[in-house]
Amino acid sequence: MKIEFRTRLEYGGILVALVALGGLANYFLEHVFRISCPIRTVTGLQCPGCGFSRCVQAISRGDLLEALRQNVLILGSSVLITGYLLLGLANPNAALLIRRFVQFHHRATTWLIFVSVGGFTLLRNIHGMPWA
Repeated sequence: MKIEFRTRLEYGGILVALVALGGLANYFLEHVFRISCPIRTVTGLQCPGCGFSRCVQAISRGDLLEALRQNVLILGSSVLITGYLLLGLANPNAALLIRRFVQFHHRATTWLIFVSVGGFTLLRNIHGMPWA
């Protein structure tokens, strides 16, 4: 199976678009919008997305330790997506194999994501823990 040069351009284009989108998100989150989480406002509990804007800002500044402190789920997802796109640039056939594996095991992948996000939400709301 031969992957054309066009496929590498698609992976590269997506990666460049995500970097540009991250820069725009940083600007708008820092200077234009100040949005508070409605779930945290009502319940006092942190949802899986709490700290998202601060995490994106830290990533765009290159401060990965601060991004990890704000929201490890967003940072982990960003690393996985970026790694997949870089793999697509370097070896499109390997990226295609990963995509087919995930599509074939879509139920297991869905449950893995659901359990990961649910577990993350529970752990981050345990009071008195170092990560809370």
